[in-house]
Amino acid sequence: MPLLADILPMTGANADKLHGASYSGALSEVQAFLDSKIGMPRAEIARIDAKLKKMAAEPLEPSAILAHGMPWGALEEKRAGKRLSSSAPFTYARWANESNARPWAELLEKPGEFSEQTLAQPTTSFMLDDGDGSGLWMKRVRSSKPTWLRSLLLGVASAERAGGMAQQAPDLAEARALFAESYRLKPNPLAARCLAVSAPTQAAAARNFSAAWALAKGVKGELDLQQALASEIAAFQLARTDDAPAAAAELDAFLASLEGGGAAARVRSADNVLLAKATRALAKQRCAGSGGVRAILRSSRFATFFSGTRTALADLWATCAALDYAKRKGYGGGLKQLSSVERHRVRMSEEAAPPGNIGPFAGKILIV
Repeated sequence: MPLLADILPMTGANADKLHGASYSGALSEVQAFLDSKIGMPRAEIARIDAKLKKMAAEPLEPSAILAHGMPWGALEEKRAGKRLSSSAPFTYARWANESNARPWAELLEKPGEFSEQTLAQPTTSFMLDDGDGSGLWMKRVRSSKPTWLRSLLLGVASAERAGGMAQQAPDLAEARALFAESYRLKPNPLAARCLAVSAPTQAAAARNFSAAWALAKGVKGELDLQQALASEIAAFQLARTDDAPAAAAELDAFLASLEGGGAAARVRSADNVLLAKATRALAKQRCAGSGGVRAILRSSRFATFFSGTRTALADLWATCAALDYAKRKGYGGGLKQLSSVERHRVRMSEEAAPPGNIGPFAGKILIV
């Protein structure tokens, strides 16, 4: 675009003034640069501004769009009955038949009815109104025929409303009743998952997570659902291993089922699943080999993990370095025999430095 050639870096401007504490001083330096010989005349700035405004107002033909995004703009135009922009089109062919938009498009086109196609598969989107749930979407959902999807959507709205209003622990009784009704009308992985996360006890949560996974892994083409659910189950079971000895066996069985049950690669490599695998491998003091801690931690960039969880990954790595050190020293008692000085030396050693995909976080040595 020719306009790009007209936009210049501020070479020669006073950097101290531009980055100084005085905002007015920085603005004055910008203006002085623009008024200089190497700057940009105000008339030229006005020309570029006018050109950009004209371009923004010119209607864009759908044929000029190289790739369509999500269908929510088209859905909102359908709901509002007017265009969101005079120049940018949001509606495109077949948007209403995309699985995530179809339930809501149906509520607008045929109030009170979800199609058999929609009811045959797990929903992938939720439209929740603010406040007391009296907005347009929940009104449409409430007026629809009794189905598993209606109960699920109302349950999610109820849970969100209870969580938003609660000063302490939210009252999820209404939401749980709606999730149970959804599951009764049709056993579905989303209702089972919602029953798990809203369960009053961990035992009940474990049972419902198990039911959710049994249903989800049988749904073809729903890798997003399977990956998210496997990640959630792995994190839930991993958190239980310290308090419930049986949870460790349940987690091992779940992880083994992912490997031997034909789960897709992206499901097996979800960040929380890999963390659970590495943690359980460390509990068995398996640091080397294809199923060892190091191989698992090197296998992913852990894109969904931030500093706190990445530090947990570094802990696993550092603990493996300490285990290797204890073996070389012949310590029969393992890590418990390491002195404070030895622990410090191991942590600071090159062997304990985590690989780059984990990040520059120094790990601590765990007791295994």
